Amino acid sequence: MTPVRTRSSNTTSSSTTSTVTPPINPKNLTINYILKAVNDLKKSQSEILLSISNISKSQTSEFAQLKKDFTNLSNNLNLLQAENTSLRKDLSTLKNRVDSLESKPNEPNTISTSLLPDMLLELTEREKCTFNFIVHNLPESSSANTFRKNCLGLQEFN
Repeated sequence: MTPVRTRSSNTTSSSTTSTVTPPINPKNLTINYILKAVNDLKKSQSEILLSISNISKSQTSEFAQLKKDFTNLSNNLNLLQAENTSLRKDLSTLKNRVDSLESKPNEPNTISTSLLPDMLLELTEREKCTFNFIVHNLPESSSANTFRKNCLGLQEFN
């Protein structure tokens, strides 16, 4: 009897080789031969199932990583959308401000009309006081007349 090589196909492209002695004629078919063939098939089947199980575990872990990456991508996309919305609002605000500033280039910077009289009064007071001077350590006079008091003080000063 010549051994026959059989090859089982699976996804990992590994080959399973089993030695089966084919019967020369149907009369030589024995129980041992059938049991050996069944055992070879079971062994081949268990190897295929193990290979499928390993592939399934690998795909499960890859799927979990892919799901995690997709969730991160989705979160990043949401953050970008929120930031984009915020930037659009800021841009709109800045655009409105620029438009309002550009629409008023010829308007003079006017001072409020209520401040104008106060400013004029302040300027005239400053002009009156430009030639004033302060004298320190001048004794006060007992006179009631302010003009005379000032003149006496000036005489003492000279």
